Amino acid sequence: MGWINSQPPASYRGSDTSSVIRDCVDRELQTLLKHPYFKACEDDAISRDRLLNIVEQLYCFSVFFERILTRRITHYSSTMRYDVLRLARQHLREEVGHSELFRACLLMNGRTEEDISRIVPGAHTKAMFGYLLATVEYEHEIVTNIAIMQVMETIGLHFFENTFHVMQKHGLHSQAFSDHAEDDKVHSERGMDLYMMLGSPVLADAERVISDMFHLMGFVFAEWLGDVAQSSETVPQSDSVPRSGVLVVSEHGRNGRMRRAG
Repeated sequence: MGWINSQPPASYRGSDTSSVIRDCVDRELQTLLKHPYFKACEDDAISRDRLLNIVEQLYCFSVFFERILTRRITHYSSTMRYDVLRLARQHLREEVGHSELFRACLLMNGRTEEDISRIVPGAHTKAMFGYLLATVEYEHEIVTNIAIMQVMETIGLHFFENTFHVMQKHGLHSQAFSDHAEDDKVHSERGMDLYMMLGSPVLADAERVISDMFHLMGFVFAEWLGDVAQSSETVPQSDSVPRSGVLVVSEHGRNGRMRRAG
């Protein structure tokens, strides 16, 4: 098996680049866990109504996430790696229909069908959907797998675990949250064996996307807390990788060459 997209960076030659991905995810996660959202969960500072608003936004995002996973598969071609496609298909089989779990959660906790029909996703919730869609469309399939599995599933694990305990304290039906926390423990490790020999373009893109997504998720959590006006002051930021904006297109594209959107 050769290096994916060019030679490895000099500093990584002879090493397992999956450790670089893991270290990058762990570093960004430690920053995100300092976010006021997790502090609010710890302090039981989220009201029942706010929790239900959060579930509403989660319902919106779960609908978006199904579309992302489906688009990921339909976007594949025979020039892309089959082992990544196999993971994507398995992930979709396990995730499809989860939006119905959050819809049922809302109904069991007092929301009506009419209430649900009026739910509108927040701006940052839609921005995360847009970023993931751009990643699927324009990044290397390995980078896409890292974004979905290592980033989103890792964030999901901590989000669901922390939110589950708050929902329990409010007496809200929360089975969907405990189930997701268990699933995300497994999902966040999938594909790590594929990252052992990443070339420098793919590795650089992966580190950039990891940093961007954790940063953007901080704004999503601030929005869900109802603290959008102060999000720029309260969202912890990592300085590990320069950011180039919310909807970035890989400078290298899927084949290591400069590529333009549209």
